Amino acid sequence: MAAGIPQEKAEEYIAQFSAKLVNGESVDHFTYKRVSTELNATNTSASLVASGYLEVLFGNEQEALEIFRLSLDPQVNDFFLAQHFYEFLKLTFNFLELSKVAYILAEKYPSKMFSQIAYSNAYRFGERSHLSRFFDEHIKLLSDAEGRQKAMKHKDELLSELDGAFDASQSTHEQFDLLASIIWSVVKEFKAITGYVQLSDRGNGCYIVDIKGKSPKEIAKMNFALADKVCEEDKLDKCRLLARFSSPRQLHTGVSYVGN
Repeated sequence: MAAGIPQEKAEEYIAQFSAKLVNGESVDHFTYKRVSTELNATNTSASLVASGYLEVLFGNEQEALEIFRLSLDPQVNDFFLAQHFYEFLKLTFNFLELSKVAYILAEKYPSKMFSQIAYSNAYRFGERSHLSRFFDEHIKLLSDAEGRQKAMKHKDELLSELDGAFDASQSTHEQFDLLASIIWSVVKEFKAITGYVQLSDRGNGCYIVDIKGKSPKEIAKMNFALADKVCEEDKLDKCRLLARFSSPRQLHTGVSYVGN
């Protein structure tokens, strides 16, 4: 039986492979087979995470997803694996999958990190009760030095923005969820790095996502793709909520709270 690789080596692979993902790189067949053999000889959190990143670098995103989804298993309590599940979803622009697991992760691994991920997801998908609930959980974990007061005010801001978007657009929750799903599918299609997201009551309601690292021409292509997908959905025919992608800019004008 092959000896397992040291913890430090697995952690080196994690850093190396996650950097490759950021840079849009891949691995060849020889590297994939060699490193897979090394990693499969050891059953540790680090080797599992490294295996997940290796799979997606080799084009096996579904296999990688199955590895990271082990963190959701009721018999598994692995915060490190769960952390990298989120990183994997972010690096592969899979915000739709994140929307399915954000609340599960926040409940299974109570923490500032996962409560913030959960309330951010709730804001993006128009789920007011979850936004309020998980922001409250997040606030409970903050000290005054970590910006507890600012977080409390920011919660009110986000709820107000969400309410304003619904009131102005008169959208149903089904329409909002469908529109959000389309928005984040376009983000994945274009492999776009996102910045701020803002809902507002301007006009008939706005859902704006700022896009980093892409030219105005590329962002325009994203908006055309978004419009095409929206037009294909009969359920959105009477939806007045306007969605668009934008170059980075200051969206939120109230209290600045970036999370802890």
